[in-house]
Amino acid sequence: MSDKIRALDNSVKLVGKITEFEYRTGISKAKINYVSLKGVLQFGKTKAESRRFETYVQEVSSKGKESKMYEPTLAFAQNARSVVKFGAADATEISIQGALEPNDYVNSKEMLIEGVSVKAKFFNDVEGDYTGQIDIEGYIQSINPETAGEDEAETGRLKFNLLSADFFGNLVPIRNIIVPAKLKDVFEKNYTEGQTAKFFVGYEVNTKEEPKPETGGIGERRVTEGKSYLEMVMTGADSAVDEDDERGIKDDTIRIGLVERKAKLNEIKEKGYQGKKGTGGAATGAARTSMGSQNKPAAIDSDDEIPF
Repeated sequence: MSDKIRALDNSVKLVGKITEFEYRTGISKAKINYVSLKGVLQFGKTKAESRRFETYVQEVSSKGKESKMYEPTLAFAQNARSVVKFGAADATEISIQGALEPNDYVNSKEMLIEGVSVKAKFFNDVEGDYTGQIDIEGYIQSINPETAGEDEAETGRLKFNLLSADFFGNLVPIRNIIVPAKLKDVFEKNYTEGQTAKFFVGYEVNTKEEPKPETGGIGERRVTEGKSYLEMVMTGADSAVDEDDERGIKDDTIRIGLVERKAKLNEIKEKGYQGKKGTGGAATGAARTSMGSQNKPAAIDSDDEIPF
């Protein structure tokens, strides 16, 4: 796949406060120092406005080339402070630049989970407002009206699935990107399945309406809060191109990529549950939080063997 698809724009920017964090250092079986970390960054006022991030960096590559990212990543990991452990006032504010990568695994119930995660690459000082945004280029796999409720009534919005790629040329399925109602008509006129385009997407919270309290009874009745969840909402896009354009992704390339992806997913299913490893694409969720590991560093070959 990597020799048949051009490099695609795939960048994520998260600016906010670290709410959960853990990292581990060690020496691989190849005798190379590594640092592995993951955490949750909140970029809005509510916990729903959060996204997981992770990375794994070796001091030198397998070919002996020194990594320019090892020392900065290690320094960040050693100094990062989470809300969970240090409180909101002392938690680290950070701007993370990264990319979406596949994060597929089998959970403890032996179910295959297909997701994406944010692979962090750069950790910078905060400048400007908190934000969560994605610039993602890819092949439009499907476009459908969004429906809701038992009667599956259309909401006036669209949902589309995009096939992008990571640094290594692996397909990265981005599912259920929302086209807001105000952009629905212009989107339907200018974008179709099979075309390639770059989309600008923001993480936004969708809060369901609070249920009304039951009638009857006495005194004040408690009203439970509506559930909030994070959506990827398209805010804009570049012009789309067809597969015969030099910037377009050919249908045959996608077919090959999907076959390769299916084979890889089958390998993951055959291996089964590998312990606490996958982080999925969830924006929120509990995770063990610590500043470093108190145990003796484990020896690993690559990030496929990261113990968390």
